[in-house]
Amino acid sequence: MTNSQRWNLVCRDLPSSQQWIDLALLSLISAALERRVWFGDKGRELYCNLFVTFVGPAGFGKTIAAKEVLRVLELVKPPKEWNRLEMDRTRSRLEVPSRFYLGPDTTTFEGLLADLAKVQSHFVLNGEKVAQRPFVLLMEELSSMFRRGHEQIPKAFLSFYDCGDYIYTPKNAESAIIRKPAVILLAGTTISFLQEAHKFGIFGDGLSSRMIWSYDNTIRTAIFDQGALSPDQLSARAGLANWIENLVNVVGKLHYAPRTAQMLQIWYESKHIPELKAAPAYLQEFLARKPVHLRKLAACIHFLADMSLEIKHEAFEEALHLLDRVQANLAFLSVVGRNELSGMQIAVYQHIKRAKRVSFAQLMMDFAADLRLSQMTEILTTLTAMGKIVQRVDVSMGNKQEVYEYIR
Repeated sequence: MTNSQRWNLVCRDLPSSQQWIDLALLSLISAALERRVWFGDKGRELYCNLFVTFVGPAGFGKTIAAKEVLRVLELVKPPKEWNRLEMDRTRSRLEVPSRFYLGPDTTTFEGLLADLAKVQSHFVLNGEKVAQRPFVLLMEELSSMFRRGHEQIPKAFLSFYDCGDYIYTPKNAESAIIRKPAVILLAGTTISFLQEAHKFGIFGDGLSSRMIWSYDNTIRTAIFDQGALSPDQLSARAGLANWIENLVNVVGKLHYAPRTAQMLQIWYESKHIPELKAAPAYLQEFLARKPVHLRKLAACIHFLADMSLEIKHEAFEEALHLLDRVQANLAFLSVVGRNELSGMQIAVYQHIKRAKRVSFAQLMMDFAADLRLSQMTEILTTLTAMGKIVQRVDVSMGNKQEVYEYIR
């Protein structure tokens, strides 16, 4: 059984969307990699730490997917040389597994830096011990950390994303340096919070583009009570923990398998650059950072099944497929900021409101002169995210067709 199969077995009964399940697994791998593997030469390293946020309505499984990451980390045994006193001294104020350092769900700027300053681990590179400060943040709600009055936190995360030294000056104290933090972020949030964050400039363009925003409003399973895990699921979870225990020993610079670099260059020139130039405003940040997300995700996908430092083209193709799925749902960002299609969005909404229920095919016929297929899909995704309409699948006529209903 592969690690992906193990993870999907563990998460089999969860309501979380498949996209969230997939990204939670890659966040787990990212946490295991910390700062021990990287792309690029010295001074230009790109590490594999991820910032991922699930966006969707309450009750759709954002938190429960992230908690499965925690449950695997809890099973990972700390190094044998760590004694109990050392574990107690270094771990954060939450009761968490000692091999990984999990930050608090909510804190002040000073509290966050104090926690980061406490933790430290080492890995061996070329016969020398290298220090790092690994920190995993699994947050039920992004707003508990990123909120008004704490603008220093998102600014600090710009440095954390690159695993670079962070210099800060506490009140009534000398400047201090947090050396080489390796921060991994997995959180959930709602569109209403992102609207507020945009209004008050909580994130800014820098941190927003570094985040993988994964929107979904579908429930993957319809199981009322997930109940206890089966023996097969418990075994699968233990298998994942065992893989993580071995993965924490991998160290070194990543390189491309033969012909992989050529494949990526062709994608970059022939597809990515034209797409970036033609993209609407709300997609610009995501697409500008997409090559970076691609390398990080591809590395995490690779280390799901392989502990070598050579990344094959299949990992990049799978990462591209995942990013394309994420991108397809990013129309919700137009609700957060400016929406170039706002006029047509109102027209489509009023049309559905009058009809009460209309198929996608009929909508395309009705607005054929004004909207392309991609624009109609974007508008319908936005209206669904806003809670104005609901998407259903109609099989009453013998054939499946997508329909949209007005929510009264």
